Amino acid sequence: MSRAKRNVPAHRRGGQPAVDRKARPERVTLDSWAGRVHVEWDPEAPLTPIDQALFFIEFLKASGVFDALVADCPLDYTSPNAPDKRDVLGTAVLSMLSGHKRYAHMAALRADGVLPELLGLTRVMSEDAVRRGLKAIPDSEGIGWLSGHLDYSAVARRRLGARCLHDDQAALRTPGGS
Repeated sequence: MSRAKRNVPAHRRGGQPAVDRKARPERVTLDSWAGRVHVEWDPEAPLTPIDQALFFIEFLKASGVFDALVADCPLDYTSPNAPDKRDVLGTAVLSMLSGHKRYAHMAALRADGVLPELLGLTRVMSEDAVRRGLKAIPDSEGIGWLSGHLDYSAVARRRLGARCLHDDQAALRTPGGS
């Protein structure tokens, strides 16, 4: 037996076409809590440090997931000087979207003047305000609150199952095209 090496291409013909990096849409319109936003691709002028979060914010608004998370949150302040729980939770969400792993990293969000407004926040909270707010939620209520929202996400994903594919337009389409 000969052990001759054959040149076998890693990707067979007929697969997906190569991505044309120059064929970007000039403008995409997204919906946010601050109104409609027109996103243009300009590599020289970044809009925000985490540009792709704009698309996730549109998903949160269209799906109502963030509004439901805030509405169901058991955080209840009694002081008239207390921060809005939407600002507390929104700061935590933006921090997670930014890849922060520590409360102290939330301070970097204060430099972003775009994303907080698009998420419907009146201001970015300090890491201390977020920590105190989350700590003020009783454990039993907090576990029930988050479990309910995680269960909702898991059930929705199971319902979609393999029937749902993502295309390059970030829209959900079924294999039948509907």
